[in-house]
Amino acid sequence: MRTTALLMIETTATNEDAARARAEFAASKAYGAARPAFIAFRRDRLVGLDDDRRLVFAWRALMHDAAAASEGHAEAEVAAVSLA
Repeated sequence: MRTTALLMIETTATNEDAARARAEFAASKAYGAARPAFIAFRRDRLVGLDDDRRLVFAWRALMHDAAAASEGHAEAEVAAVSLA
């Protein structure tokens, strides 16, 4: 059985596209993921309003490095990043 480095990321954004982009960027920076891939993604909770009075939500993503998974790394590492 193969395992890979997993990363739990929490970010805030007004829409799903922005949240996904932030999570992908964070995964690539956090541990150098060559191909960050989503395992799970969800809108978590309402956190407030932005300057234009749009709703801002917290989003959570569970990600892994697809490139590392294809190389067959044997040890699992789990990290969490919050981008509030």
